[in-house]
Amino acid sequence: MRLKNNQIENFVNNPNSQFNLILIHGNAPDKIIQYSNTLISKLGGKNLNEEMRLIKLSERQVLNDSEVLFKELKIKSFFSGPKLVLVESTSDRSKNIVEEIIKLKLTNPETFLLLLGENMSSNSPLKKLIEGQPDFAITVGAYQRDLSTLEIKDMLNNRGLKVIDHSCLTILKEISETNGIMNLNQALDKLQLAFLEDERALSKEDIESVVLEETVQNYFLIVENVANGQITDTIKEFRKYAAGRQNFSSLISFLLRYFKNIQATKVKTYTRIPYFGKAKEKFESHLKIWSVEKTDKVINLIFDTNIQLREKSYIKHKIKVERMLMNICSFIN
Repeated sequence: MRLKNNQIENFVNNPNSQFNLILIHGNAPDKIIQYSNTLISKLGGKNLNEEMRLIKLSERQVLNDSEVLFKELKIKSFFSGPKLVLVESTSDRSKNIVEEIIKLKLTNPETFLLLLGENMSSNSPLKKLIEGQPDFAITVGAYQRDLSTLEIKDMLNNRGLKVIDHSCLTILKEISETNGIMNLNQALDKLQLAFLEDERALSKEDIESVVLEETVQNYFLIVENVANGQITDTIKEFRKYAAGRQNFSSLISFLLRYFKNIQATKVKTYTRIPYFGKAKEKFESHLKIWSVEKTDKVINLIFDTNIQLREKSYIKHKIKVERMLMNICSFIN
Protein backbone atom coordinates (compact mmCIF):
# COMPACT_ATOMS: atom_id res chain seq x y z
CA MET A 1 0.00 0.00 0.00
CA ARG A 2 1.22 3.52 -0.77
CA LEU A 3 0.21 6.43 1.41
CA LYS A 4 -1.04 9.62 -0.24
CA ASN A 5 0.66 12.87 0.78
CA ASN A 6 -2.30 13.96 2.91
CA GLN A 7 -2.24 10.63 4.82
CA ILE A 8 1.43 10.57 5.79
CA GLU A 9 1.49 12.83 8.87
CA ASN A 10 -1.52 11.06 10.38
CA PHE A 11 -0.01 7.60 9.83
CA VAL A 12 3.41 8.58 11.21
CA ASN A 13 1.90 10.06 14.36
CA ASN A 14 -0.78 7.37 14.76
CA PRO A 15 0.61 4.23 13.09
CA ASN A 16 -1.64 1.22 12.59
CA SER A 17 0.13 -1.91 13.87
CA GLN A 18 -1.53 -3.83 11.03
CA PHE A 19 1.25 -2.45 8.84
CA ASN A 20 4.38 -4.19 10.10
CA LEU A 21 6.56 -3.84 6.99
CA ILE A 22 7.27 -0.16 6.35
CA LEU A 23 9.46 1.49 3.70
CA ILE A 24 10.30 5.19 4.13
CA HIS A 25 11.88 6.72 1.02
CA GLY A 26 12.37 10.16 -0.51
CA ASN A 27 14.61 13.11 -1.34
CA ALA A 28 14.58 14.59 2.18
CA PRO A 29 17.06 12.77 4.49
CA ASP A 30 16.06 14.75 7.59
CA LYS A 31 12.39 14.00 6.97
CA ILE A 32 13.21 10.28 6.59
CA ILE A 33 14.95 10.40 9.97
CA GLN A 34 12.09 12.40 11.52
CA TYR A 35 9.47 9.93 10.27
CA SER A 36 11.48 6.88 11.35
CA ASN A 37 12.17 8.29 14.83
CA THR A 38 8.48 9.09 15.34
CA LEU A 39 7.37 5.65 14.12
CA ILE A 40 9.94 3.93 16.33
CA SER A 41 8.71 5.88 19.34
CA LYS A 42 5.01 5.32 18.60
CA LEU A 43 5.31 1.62 17.72
CA GLY A 44 7.98 0.67 20.25
CA GLY A 45 6.63 2.44 23.29
CA LYS A 46 8.63 2.97 26.49
CA ASN A 47 11.97 1.36 27.35
CA LEU A 48 12.55 0.31 23.74
CA ASN A 49 16.33 0.73 23.87
CA GLU A 50 16.75 -0.48 27.46
CA GLU A 51 14.90 -3.69 26.61
CA MET A 52 16.89 -4.06 23.38
CA ARG A 53 13.72 -4.27 21.30
CA LEU A 54 15.22 -1.96 18.62
CA ILE A 55 17.71 -3.64 16.29
CA LYS A 56 19.61 -1.48 13.77
CA LEU A 57 21.26 -2.97 10.70
CA SER A 58 22.75 -1.57 7.51
CA GLU A 59 21.90 -2.84 4.06
CA ARG A 60 25.57 -3.77 3.66
CA GLN A 61 25.29 -6.18 6.60
CA VAL A 62 22.08 -7.66 5.26
CA LEU A 63 23.47 -8.15 1.74
CA ASN A 64 26.62 -9.75 3.14
CA ASP A 65 24.63 -12.15 5.31
CA SER A 66 20.83 -12.10 5.03
CA GLU A 67 20.58 -14.60 7.90
CA VAL A 68 21.43 -11.73 10.27
CA LEU A 69 18.14 -10.08 9.34
CA PHE A 70 16.13 -13.31 9.22
CA LYS A 71 17.42 -14.28 12.66
CA GLU A 72 16.47 -10.94 14.20
CA LEU A 73 12.96 -11.17 12.74
CA LYS A 74 12.47 -14.74 13.97
CA ILE A 75 13.70 -14.18 17.54
CA LYS A 76 10.92 -12.82 19.71
CA SER A 77 11.53 -10.19 22.36
CA PHE A 78 11.88 -11.36 25.96
CA PHE A 79 9.83 -8.33 26.97
CA SER A 80 6.16 -7.55 26.48
CA GLY A 81 6.52 -4.78 23.89
CA PRO A 82 6.93 -5.22 20.12
CA LYS A 83 10.33 -5.66 18.48
CA LEU A 84 11.51 -3.28 15.74
CA VAL A 85 14.19 -4.15 13.19
CA LEU A 86 15.49 -1.16 11.23
CA VAL A 87 17.59 -1.44 8.06
CA GLU A 88 19.27 1.78 6.90
CA SER A 89 20.31 2.77 3.36
CA THR A 90 17.95 0.24 1.80
CA SER A 91 17.93 0.03 -2.00
CA ASP A 92 16.51 -2.20 -4.74
CA ARG A 93 19.43 -4.58 -4.11
CA SER A 94 17.47 -5.84 -1.09
CA LYS A 95 14.36 -6.69 -3.12
CA ASN A 96 14.91 -10.47 -3.17
CA ILE A 97 15.59 -10.57 0.57
CA VAL A 98 12.42 -8.61 1.35
CA GLU A 99 10.50 -10.89 -1.01
CA GLU A 100 11.68 -13.90 1.02
CA ILE A 101 10.66 -12.17 4.27
CA ILE A 102 7.16 -11.62 2.87
CA LYS A 103 6.99 -15.24 1.69
CA LEU A 104 8.01 -16.55 5.13
CA LYS A 105 5.66 -14.10 6.90
CA LEU A 106 8.39 -12.95 9.28
CA THR A 107 6.74 -9.64 10.15
CA ASN A 108 3.64 -9.31 12.34
CA PRO A 109 2.10 -6.88 14.88
CA GLU A 110 4.79 -7.93 17.37
CA THR A 111 7.76 -7.79 14.96
CA PHE A 112 8.13 -4.75 12.70
CA LEU A 113 10.57 -4.30 9.81
CA LEU A 114 11.34 -0.65 9.05
CA LEU A 115 13.33 0.03 5.87
CA LEU A 116 14.91 3.44 5.29
CA GLY A 117 15.56 4.11 1.61
CA GLU A 118 16.60 7.12 -0.38
CA ASN A 119 15.04 8.63 -3.49
CA MET A 120 13.43 5.73 -5.36
CA SER A 121 11.90 5.90 -8.83
CA SER A 122 8.25 5.08 -9.42
CA ASN A 123 9.47 1.87 -11.09
CA SER A 124 11.53 0.74 -8.08
CA PRO A 125 11.14 -3.07 -7.79
CA LEU A 126 11.38 -2.92 -3.99
CA LYS A 127 8.78 -0.16 -3.72
CA LYS A 128 6.41 -2.00 -6.08
CA LEU A 129 6.88 -5.23 -4.09
CA ILE A 130 5.93 -3.56 -0.79
CA GLU A 131 3.05 -1.57 -2.28
CA GLY A 132 1.69 -4.86 -3.62
CA GLN A 133 1.07 -6.15 -0.06
CA PRO A 134 -1.79 -3.86 1.06
CA ASP A 135 -2.77 -6.00 4.04
CA PHE A 136 0.42 -5.52 6.06
CA ALA A 137 3.02 -3.47 4.12
CA ILE A 138 3.14 0.25 3.40
CA THR A 139 5.41 2.85 1.75
CA VAL A 140 5.85 6.36 3.15
CA GLY A 141 7.21 9.11 0.91
CA ALA A 142 9.51 11.67 2.55
CA TYR A 143 9.65 14.44 -0.04
CA GLN A 144 9.68 18.20 0.18
CA ARG A 145 8.93 20.99 -2.25
CA ASP A 146 11.02 24.12 -2.56
CA LEU A 147 9.63 27.44 -1.36
CA SER A 148 9.98 30.51 -3.55
CA THR A 149 11.70 33.65 -2.28
CA LEU A 150 8.34 35.41 -2.44
CA GLU A 151 6.74 32.80 -0.15
CA ILE A 152 9.58 33.21 2.36
CA LYS A 153 9.13 37.01 2.28
CA ASP A 154 5.44 36.51 3.09
CA MET A 155 6.36 34.23 6.02
CA LEU A 156 8.70 36.95 7.35
CA ASN A 157 6.11 39.70 6.88
CA ASN A 158 3.48 37.67 8.74
CA ARG A 159 5.83 37.64 11.75
CA GLY A 160 6.75 41.31 11.45
CA LEU A 161 10.35 40.49 10.48
CA LYS A 162 12.58 42.33 7.99
CA VAL A 163 15.97 41.34 6.54
CA ILE A 164 18.88 43.46 5.30
CA ASP A 165 19.37 41.94 1.88
CA HIS A 166 18.82 38.96 -0.44
CA SER A 167 21.60 36.93 1.20
CA CYS A 168 19.35 36.52 4.27
CA LEU A 169 16.56 35.17 2.10
CA THR A 170 19.06 32.77 0.54
CA ILE A 171 19.95 31.35 3.97
CA LEU A 172 16.28 30.92 4.88
CA LYS A 173 15.62 29.24 1.53
CA GLU A 174 18.55 26.87 2.18
CA ILE A 175 17.09 26.03 5.60
CA SER A 176 13.81 25.13 3.92
CA GLU A 177 15.52 23.05 1.21
CA THR A 178 17.78 21.30 3.72
CA ASN A 179 15.43 20.71 6.66
CA GLY A 180 11.94 21.20 5.26
CA ILE A 181 9.20 23.81 5.59
CA MET A 182 8.30 22.75 9.15
CA ASN A 183 11.85 23.47 10.36
CA LEU A 184 11.86 26.80 8.52
CA ASN A 185 8.69 27.77 10.39
CA GLN A 186 10.36 26.80 13.68
CA ALA A 187 13.43 28.86 12.75
CA LEU A 188 11.26 31.89 11.94
CA ASP A 189 9.38 31.49 15.23
CA LYS A 190 12.74 31.55 17.07
CA LEU A 191 13.77 34.69 15.20
CA GLN A 192 10.47 36.35 16.05
CA LEU A 193 10.99 35.65 19.76
CA ALA A 194 14.66 36.67 19.73
CA PHE A 195 14.01 40.01 17.99
CA LEU A 196 10.54 40.71 19.36
CA GLU A 197 11.33 44.29 20.41
CA ASP A 198 14.01 44.97 17.79
CA GLU A 199 12.67 46.86 14.78
CA ARG A 200 15.91 46.76 12.74
CA ALA A 201 16.31 44.54 9.70
CA LEU A 202 18.00 41.22 10.46
CA SER A 203 21.46 40.40 9.16
CA LYS A 204 22.86 37.08 7.97
CA GLU A 205 24.74 36.80 11.29
CA ASP A 206 21.53 37.43 13.28
CA ILE A 207 19.81 34.54 11.53
CA GLU A 208 22.70 32.09 11.91
CA SER A 209 23.15 32.91 15.60
CA VAL A 210 19.53 32.01 16.35
CA VAL A 211 18.74 29.08 14.08
CA LEU A 212 21.91 27.11 14.75
CA GLU A 213 21.26 25.62 18.18
CA GLU A 214 24.13 25.20 20.63
CA THR A 215 23.95 21.39 20.50
CA VAL A 216 24.15 21.40 16.70
CA GLN A 217 27.10 23.79 16.86
CA ASN A 218 28.85 21.33 19.21
CA TYR A 219 28.19 18.51 16.76
CA PHE A 220 29.59 20.60 13.93
CA LEU A 221 32.77 21.32 15.88
CA ILE A 222 33.40 17.60 16.31
CA VAL A 223 32.34 16.66 12.78
CA GLU A 224 34.40 19.45 11.20
CA ASN A 225 37.56 18.26 12.94
CA VAL A 226 36.82 14.63 12.07
CA ALA A 227 36.22 15.47 8.41
CA ASN A 228 39.48 17.46 8.37
CA GLY A 229 41.36 14.48 9.85
CA GLN A 230 42.44 16.52 12.91
CA ILE A 231 42.76 13.80 15.56
CA THR A 232 43.98 16.02 18.42
CA ASP A 233 41.26 18.66 17.95
CA THR A 234 38.61 15.98 17.41
CA ILE A 235 39.39 14.25 20.71
CA LYS A 236 39.59 17.60 22.52
CA GLU A 237 36.11 18.65 21.33
CA PHE A 238 34.66 15.17 21.86
CA ARG A 239 35.87 14.99 25.47
CA LYS A 240 34.39 18.44 26.16
CA TYR A 241 31.11 17.18 24.71
CA ALA A 242 31.28 13.86 26.60
CA ALA A 243 31.99 15.62 29.90
CA GLY A 244 28.34 16.64 29.97
CA ARG A 245 27.32 12.97 29.78
CA GLN A 246 25.58 13.59 26.48
CA ASN A 247 23.62 11.08 24.41
CA PHE A 248 26.16 9.58 21.99
CA SER A 249 23.38 8.27 19.72
CA SER A 250 22.50 11.83 18.68
CA LEU A 251 26.12 12.62 17.83
CA ILE A 252 26.48 9.37 15.87
CA SER A 253 23.28 10.10 13.92
CA PHE A 254 24.56 13.58 13.08
CA LEU A 255 27.97 12.20 12.01
CA LEU A 256 26.37 9.45 9.92
CA ARG A 257 24.07 11.93 8.20
CA TYR A 258 27.01 14.23 7.44
CA PHE A 259 29.08 11.55 5.71
CA LYS A 260 26.03 10.14 3.92
CA ASN A 261 25.41 13.67 2.64
CA ILE A 262 29.01 13.88 1.39
CA GLN A 263 28.61 10.56 -0.41
CA ALA A 264 25.20 11.42 -1.87
CA THR A 265 26.47 14.79 -3.11
CA LYS A 266 29.56 13.17 -4.67
CA VAL A 267 27.51 10.61 -6.61
CA LYS A 268 24.94 13.28 -7.59
CA THR A 269 22.05 11.77 -5.60
CA TYR A 270 21.60 15.26 -4.13
CA THR A 271 21.62 18.14 -6.57
CA ARG A 272 22.07 20.80 -3.88
CA ILE A 273 24.41 21.23 -0.91
CA PRO A 274 22.39 20.08 2.13
CA TYR A 275 23.72 22.80 4.50
CA PHE A 276 23.64 26.56 4.70
CA GLY A 277 25.84 29.46 5.81
CA LYS A 278 29.28 28.65 7.21
CA ALA A 279 28.38 24.96 7.49
CA LYS A 280 27.82 24.93 3.73
CA GLU A 281 31.29 26.39 3.09
CA LYS A 282 32.93 23.77 5.32
CA PHE A 283 30.92 20.98 3.71
CA GLU A 284 32.10 22.09 0.27
CA SER A 285 35.72 21.86 1.45
CA HIS A 286 35.09 18.34 2.78
CA LEU A 287 33.71 17.28 -0.59
CA LYS A 288 37.22 17.85 -1.98
CA ILE A 289 38.86 15.76 0.75
CA TRP A 290 36.63 12.69 0.85
CA SER A 291 36.21 10.17 -1.97
CA VAL A 292 33.13 7.96 -2.33
CA GLU A 293 35.23 4.92 -1.35
CA LYS A 294 36.48 6.54 1.84
CA THR A 295 33.03 7.81 2.85
CA ASP A 296 31.73 4.27 2.35
CA LYS A 297 34.33 3.03 4.85
CA VAL A 298 33.30 5.75 7.31
CA ILE A 299 29.58 4.97 6.98
CA ASN A 300 30.22 1.26 7.58
CA LEU A 301 32.39 2.04 10.61
CA ILE A 302 29.70 4.30 12.10
CA PHE A 303 27.03 1.64 11.55
CA ASP A 304 29.22 -1.01 13.18
CA THR A 305 29.98 1.23 16.17
CA ASN A 306 26.34 2.21 16.63
CA ILE A 307 25.30 -1.44 16.74
CA GLN A 308 27.89 -2.08 19.48
CA LEU A 309 26.40 0.59 21.77
CA ARG A 310 24.02 -1.74 23.55
CA GLU A 311 25.58 -1.89 26.98
CA LYS A 312 24.35 0.56 29.59
CA SER A 313 27.92 1.55 30.48
CA TYR A 314 28.54 5.23 29.67
CA ILE A 315 32.33 4.73 29.90
CA LYS A 316 32.28 1.85 27.39
CA HIS A 317 30.18 3.94 25.00
CA LYS A 318 32.60 6.86 25.34
CA ILE A 319 35.64 4.67 24.61
CA LYS A 320 34.03 3.08 21.55
CA VAL A 321 32.87 6.40 20.08
CA GLU A 322 36.26 8.02 20.73
CA ARG A 323 38.03 5.10 19.03
CA MET A 324 35.64 5.38 16.08
CA LEU A 325 36.38 9.12 15.68
CA MET A 326 40.13 8.47 15.72
CA ASN A 327 39.74 5.74 13.09
CA ILE A 328 37.76 8.06 10.82
CA CYS A 329 40.47 10.72 11.11
CA SER A 330 43.08 8.14 10.13
CA PHE A 331 41.32 7.45 6.81
CA ILE A 332 42.65 10.69 5.33
CA ASN A 333 46.02 10.80 7.11
